[in-house]
Parts: sequence; structure tokens; C-alpha cells
Amino acid sequence: MSANWYRNERISKDNARVFKPANRCIYCADGQPPFTREHVIPRGMGGGMIFPKASCEKCREIIRDVETYCMRGPFLSHRLELGLVNDLGDLGDVVRVPIRVDGKRTDKSFSLEDLPNYLVLPQFHDPPGLTTGRTDGTGRHSYTIWGDQRSLDEHGSADESAVLAEGFDLVKFARAIAKIAHGYVLGELGLDSLEPYLPPLVLGQDTRLGDLLIGDWGEDGMARENVLHQIGHSFLQHDATPNHGEFVRVDVRLRLFARYERTPVYRIITGVLKKPIDEVLAPLGQSAVRPSE
Repeated sequence: MSANWYRNERISKDNARVFKPANRCIYCADGQPPFTREHVIPRGMGGGMIFPKASCEKCREIIRDVETYCMRGPFLSHRLELGLVNDLGDLGDVVRVPIRVDGKRTDKSFSLEDLPNYLVLPQFHDPPGLTTGRTDGTGRHSYTIWGDQRSLDEHGSADESAVLAEGFDLVKFARAIAKIAHGYVLGELGLDSLEPYLPPLVLGQDTRLGDLLIGDWGEDGMARENVLHQIGHSFLQHDATPNHGEFVRVDVRLRLFARYERTPVYRIITGVLKKPIDEVLAPLGQSAVRPSE
């Protein structure tokens, strides 16, 4: 049908991309003003897309908890390395990192200056369950660690560096990337273009949706030195069935921290179009390119 690939660079006043104000909450149906702006990819990750007036206070607080976990948990070390931490004073004097000593897990305290540089990301090994009929939450995943191996060696955590992934909250991570995908698609295509699937996952109302709607895109990326993250979307036409008319599904592909080789490319099913695809794309100056064309 049609596909798009947007290369997102570090946020700045010069390159931030600003969507049309939503003037309503994009996560819930009954959110009350005032509505606050959303950084689609969090500012603390260098995101360069802003959605003005797009979140009610209640949803903002829920999402803040999820993003704070990612920012100050598995992504903290790498954010410090990239200079993406806005206020070092909020972190305190030391950060505790899990390591193994004589085969036993323990925690070790590091100053911010001595914190090993590492990045933990989950890798999904199956496509989203919705694409295969998998509904039992058995999608496979593992964790991969990138960073300065020498630094890890020096601090005694490299022998079994997978310990850094212990305690990784996969549900919160899934909710965080679902939030990114949801805001991106609504900003790109318009608030009334999509029947969204992701808000119950983003808000923690139904976390089972993570395995149904998020999975592996099936490709690994080359290192892109000057690109922090990549995000794009594609359309998938479904023919009519006896129980359902034809529809167009919108999938997002998201790659975090693209500076490293083979960081995962996530496939996130965001919903289905409520309008004909050409009607959705026309205001954007685009048109659908169908396989037969």
C-alpha cells in the first residue's frame, strides 16, 4: 500500500517536529482540559516530535511513571553517555547497578562519572500475536546489551553481563513504545483517521495487549551514527471476509538508539483506518501505492 520512514534526530529548537494541536486527550475519551503537550519520543531520549495539547493530567501522570522507569532504569547509563539527561541533580550522587560476584547477584554503587556505559533492549523473536493468531501471551523475547564492554569489564560485571537485564520490566517497556507509536500515528494521520488499539495498553488497563500488538519487524538495522531513533508506518490492506468488511491496518516500525548495529526493529500495530486510505493521505500530499500498481 504505502510506507514511510522517518529518521528522528536529537531534539532541538531547530529540528523539533511539531504536529497540529490535538486539543483533547489522545489516550482517553473523557480527559478534561487543560491539555498538555506530549513529546512523542520522550525528550529525555532526544525525541524530536511534539504533539501540543494532547494529554489530560490524569493520563500524563500514568505515562510519566512508565517513561520515568525507562529513563532512569535501563536507559539511564546510555542517556548520560549521550548527554540526554537534562538535570543531573535529580539523580542523586550514586546509581546502583546489578552485577555478579562469585556467581551471586548483588548491587554495586557507581558515581555518575564512573557509571559503565551500557544499554539494555529487549528483542522480540515473533511478530505481534494479532498477525499470527497467537493469543496466549507466549511470544518469545530475550535481552541484548550494547555499550562499552571494556567499561563493564573494569567494573566486574562483564563475566555475566546479562545480569544487567535482570529485573527489566518488559510490560512498562511495551507500554512506553506503544505510547510512542500511538502518538506518532495520530500526529501523522490525524486524530479522526484511526480506530486505535493501543490506549488500553499505554494506560496499563490491559497489558495483555503487549504480546498481541507488539513484536519483531523481522529485520535488523545498520548503525546510523547521526540518528538517535527511527520511526515510520506502513499500511496493510485486508480483504473483506464473511464476518468483516475490508479494512486497512496501520503498523509502526520503531528502532531505538540506531547508532548501534542490529538494535531491534519493533513492529507495533496501532489500529485500523476509519476512512478510505486515499482520504487519509490526501491532506498530506500523498497517495496509496497498491501492489498492482
